[in-house]
Amino acid sequence: MKIRDLSGQTIIEGVEESVKEESVKKKKKKKKRKVPEVCRNLSKIRKRLGYTQLEVACALGYARPYISMLETGKQIPNSREVILFAELFKIPITELDRDFEFNLSLSGRILSSRQSKRK
Repeated sequence: MKIRDLSGQTIIEGVEESVKEESVKKKKKKKKRKVPEVCRNLSKIRKRLGYTQLEVACALGYARPYISMLETGKQIPNSREVILFAELFKIPITELDRDFEFNLSLSGRILSSRQSKRK
């Protein structure tokens, strides 16, 4: 494609190709994000038990899109939420997250160190 000024002289040539190249470069830059184990397990276990996202959301008092965000890894569930899911699904917490106990103890240490700094 050529773009001409009022006198008819070509001022820009090949605009379409450069636009296409830029869009291809943008598409290539997207990297797949690694979804945490707990998020993948939420989805697998929910489906295995035959619950819909809406049913889980209603049972826990959340909106359905939030459950979707948790399952896709766009939002990471906190400790309280992991416990709520485990109770709802009637499964051990470690089935959702193998490292849950470690993460919980680690977050406890972080909280206690923050509280001691405030005093």
